[in-house]
Amino acid sequence: DEAACPLLAAATEPRAAVLGRFARAIEGLEDLCFGRRGVAASAATAAAAAATAAPPAAAATQQEEVGTSLGIRLAHKGDKFLVKRKNISVYVRDMTIASAHEQSRDWFELFYDDQYSPPK
Repeated sequence: DEAACPLLAAATEPRAAVLGRFARAIEGLEDLCFGRRGVAASAATAAAAAATAAPPAAAATQQEEVGTSLGIRLAHKGDKFLVKRKNISVYVRDMTIASAHEQSRDWFELFYDDQYSPPK
């Protein structure tokens, strides 16, 4: 029980906090890159909440994805080491920036890893 052992609670909280911050960062990236498309920013919010609110025992067995369009897996235990490279086309017309408009043909490729596992 974490209440009975503060050292156990202190050991598990930093990793959950880092995962929660990463999930919130990805949520912001999703909103920036795909916000006008209406992708489920709420799904990213739910994933961020799950990363910080899940009990350590449950979090240790989970590996959920954050970012509806990006699909980045969060490795709670830190025991998954197979990382694949991914990429996605981001169209300026879908972005939540002032210069975005429906007729825009500008785009760029975003390259990233498919998994995030903070150090132990």
